[in-house]
Amino acid sequence: MTAVPASVSAGSSGKLQISINIPAGYHIQSAHPLDPSLIATKVTISPAPGISFDPVVYPPAQIVSVSPLMSSSGQLSVYENNATITVPFAVLSSAVPGPRHITVSLLTQMCNDQTCLIPQTQTLSGDLVISAGNSSPPATAPAESVPIISTPQSANSSLTPQQQAAIAAINARPYHVAYTRLPLWLLVIFALLGGLILNLMPCVLPVVPLKVLSLLQQAQGDRRRAILHSLVFALGVISLFAFLALAMGAYRAITSHELIYGMQFSSPVFLITMALIVLVLALSMLNVWTIQTPRAVYAVDKPRTGWIGSYSMGLLATLLATPCSAPYLGPMLQWALVQAVPVMVIFLMLIGVGMATPYILLAAFPSLLEHLPRPGRWMEGLKMFLGVVMLGVAAFLLFSVPTPHQAVIGCCLALILIVACWIWGRIPTPSMEPAKVFKIRAGALAWAVICGVVVLVGFGGLNTNENNNTAPGSSIITGGTWQNFSLARLDVGLQQGHPVIVDFTAVWCINCHFVEAAVLNTQPVKSAFKESNAVLLRADLDDPVVMAFLSKLGGRSIPFLAIFSPDNLYRPAVLQDIYSASAVIQAVHAAKS
Repeated sequence: MTAVPASVSAGSSGKLQISINIPAGYHIQSAHPLDPSLIATKVTISPAPGISFDPVVYPPAQIVSVSPLMSSSGQLSVYENNATITVPFAVLSSAVPGPRHITVSLLTQMCNDQTCLIPQTQTLSGDLVISAGNSSPPATAPAESVPIISTPQSANSSLTPQQQAAIAAINARPYHVAYTRLPLWLLVIFALLGGLILNLMPCVLPVVPLKVLSLLQQAQGDRRRAILHSLVFALGVISLFAFLALAMGAYRAITSHELIYGMQFSSPVFLITMALIVLVLALSMLNVWTIQTPRAVYAVDKPRTGWIGSYSMGLLATLLATPCSAPYLGPMLQWALVQAVPVMVIFLMLIGVGMATPYILLAAFPSLLEHLPRPGRWMEGLKMFLGVVMLGVAAFLLFSVPTPHQAVIGCCLALILIVACWIWGRIPTPSMEPAKVFKIRAGALAWAVICGVVVLVGFGGLNTNENNNTAPGSSIITGGTWQNFSLARLDVGLQQGHPVIVDFTAVWCINCHFVEAAVLNTQPVKSAFKESNAVLLRADLDDPVVMAFLSKLGGRSIPFLAIFSPDNLYRPAVLQDIYSASAVIQAVHAAKS
């Protein structure tokens, strides 16, 4: 990037020139791509005191013809070879002389005729001098272009040099995966069925009994209210799916990176937060603590409805459901997550509609509620049992965090929360003055917050430098033993003529554990691995290199199995979501050289 001229007097003008050198055989998308799913080249200028920047001037684009697999229109608007972007600016007459730090953000997406690399953002910065009076040459006079020091910054500064090198190598490879394009009406059906099946997933089951129990309680004497509660619960489910879609769209627009649906379950902050929420619910069901309704509520001549509770239960069910990309859900996500944000919102809301369907049916057919058992003392026992189940769910979430260090922090926070809830619910008595009860409970909250901060600070926070693949090896084992993924092992296996099977998985993926037990670890599949002398690599999505590799292969959900053949290095066969043993065996035999 250069400034012309390098020194500008107050009241004068100039321009910034950003020159982009594009490797042969590649192009970058222009400032106005023909396909809205592609990332436009974009320059963003940070404000600088005393300088007014005019709109960015982009060079004329080239229109090139491409395969319909690359763009539905069969054409692209691109920049090739070299492109120069100009940013005119004017220095205000009132500007104080001296240097100005200029920061420019450049967003590009580079592609070739086979694939597109992950979009990248470069930050360029340097100083532009504002001189006093007319000591500098006018902007129109010939002036030597002085380069401003460029300081490219990685999108993730926490990556090690080895990880950055591995991601760069992955991005440079021309991988191509042919995905079956499903008709729109079938995707809609898959979305609805996928959402319906989410109610049967282990990550949702802890919430479903809670809602059924709530319906039983609400049905006592007022069936209409129970129906309304089921609709409010459904609204909570659908609205959070819409929020998730908007959040993923915003993340994609701001960072130019894609989100994997359910990836929040790889975050220790999210896992521990969810565990603590579930723990609070469990303790409440076990009568360790309760929230007393203010007396003023009873003075109102209206029964308590608990709409917020029903809505919140829908939100919680949806949060717990996101890691379960159930059968039929993967093809829809594969299509929807790369569409325009409104389309993505509509399709994820359809998943919510499918998930909320059982409760909508209860609302549409009130007679179903009449077949539910009548409330009685048995409900208190059921509530206690469900409280114990919820404790188990909280423990599962706590021990699903990536490292032991984070698990210890989560357990400490859970113990603090248990004590705070016990103080809240057990120390106050009915005969106590309200002011004293308030002091006790406020003290419990303050104590919990202080102790939580001490734990986080004392343990150095949740982010650690632990990484299971800090030093990935290149030695390979064939025939049936799974090894941690590394790009070196993938390359060595293919160079030696072995099929290479890469299983993309994560601790938080319930369906991945199911596929591993029901498909990959079955005897017929193991025999196929041994017969083909395959190299088996397990790729954990908590590793940023694995995330980049999955994105390169076009994956948007897991389970995701890639079968590489030494005869066709860059066109792996892929199996997504819940797949069968026969499909794996067929793909492995096809990949055998």
